[in-house]
Amino acid sequence: MGNFFMETTTDYATKRLGLYQTFAEHSYEGMLITDAAGVILQVNQKYEAISGLSKQELIGKNIQQLVDDGILSASATAEAIRIGKPVSMAQVFSSNVEAYANSTPIFDDNEQLLGVVTCIMDMRDLNGMLDNLKGVEHRNSRHYKELTKLKTAIFSDNEIVAVDSKTISIYHAAQRVAATDELVFLHGPRGIGKENVARYIHRHSARAEKPFLHIYSSMLLSPDAERKLFGYTDEAEHYHPGILEENNGGTAYIGELQDVSIALQVKLLELIHTGALVTACGRRKHVNVRFVIGSVLTEAELDKCPNIAREWYFVLSAFSINLPPLKEKRNDIVPLLNYFLNDYNQRYHLEKRFEKSAYTRLMMYDWPGNIREMKIMVHRAVIMSDNQYIKLQDLFMDSSMQQTADALNELPDHFDLKMELEKIEADYIVQSYAKYKNVRTAAKSLEMDSSTFVRKRQVYQRKGYIKPPEQEEAE
Repeated sequence: MGNFFMETTTDYATKRLGLYQTFAEHSYEGMLITDAAGVILQVNQKYEAISGLSKQELIGKNIQQLVDDGILSASATAEAIRIGKPVSMAQVFSSNVEAYANSTPIFDDNEQLLGVVTCIMDMRDLNGMLDNLKGVEHRNSRHYKELTKLKTAIFSDNEIVAVDSKTISIYHAAQRVAATDELVFLHGPRGIGKENVARYIHRHSARAEKPFLHIYSSMLLSPDAERKLFGYTDEAEHYHPGILEENNGGTAYIGELQDVSIALQVKLLELIHTGALVTACGRRKHVNVRFVIGSVLTEAELDKCPNIAREWYFVLSAFSINLPPLKEKRNDIVPLLNYFLNDYNQRYHLEKRFEKSAYTRLMMYDWPGNIREMKIMVHRAVIMSDNQYIKLQDLFMDSSMQQTADALNELPDHFDLKMELEKIEADYIVQSYAKYKNVRTAAKSLEMDSSTFVRKRQVYQRKGYIKPPEQEEAE
């Protein structure tokens, strides 16, 4: 008995993980077991079959090394070690097999991490199981009914692609808030589709038959923005209604609140609180408009902006929905690629298809420009590819991206993908600044804010990807 209590944590870990190893070979799922540092201790035959890798190639290696070497697109195991919680995600092996992984961290009685047990399923097997779940014997279950209700509500809209659980949660929240008449705040990075969510809210609200108005930044920055928004009386004393009054009863979406002057913000806040707007000439009119506000900043970050009225913090905090970047919703990547590909195929009467190698690399890409970047990339590839199958080089058409594509096709043993993508971004920063000659316009052309543009340019100068200004002048 005394020896039992004196056994080391390592002995305990070995016994505990050994128990999982004993049952692993009898599992329908592929199983992989690592220690607390991510070193692979054991895999079963099913994991070998799905991954296309042998035990000899896996055992003893760190799971993160598989990602760094391009063998695995992402690792649920590494993420579970990092956050200390169960993680589920889609991942693609270099063999082009797409799998769904569930990683569970194992702790001892002192809450010290012992290791991680990861189960994977081939997506083809998973899809077959999901089809079976739609059988008659499951249709009366409470879980099936709830899932069907939620998915029907979201997927009845043909313009929505929501596969990742985070995306489904976003549209579930949007659906619920659409039933109210409250102002909604959407925050997330540029290109992630905030306007699409705003339109979804409008389409699923009682205002669906009324206009949807997108108030663009270019209009908000114009000298006569107040007249266009709120209306005015001309010299002949003829009254001209503003676009808010013309779209009475509808939904208005403002993409970036920080582009609105303080004077306009005060008038918008009055309209939100009282339902009345004050025209440029002082006339007061009652207008019924529901607002959806978007921003790359959170409500707390907007509260710190010097050009944002403080009252917005309380207005925006009531119904706020976060839209995370596409790299955090990787289960949406392939469905979105297929959605855009099908859309452009129909538009141009084509039958283009992605090669499997292109899917694999696009799954590994971080998509800094999010959904907007993907749409542009697919559009370009459909037009520029020479045959039915879109290859990797068809996705990157300019010289710097072409070099990266060539390097990926000849993927060496060690390839720093992050560094190559930084070089591409640095090249775009140089080209945009050379074209527009000022930071604000150059940043806007790349869908960046000015501070991010300046910061990235400084970082890439330190890394040697961009020449310092004095060196450029000397040359």
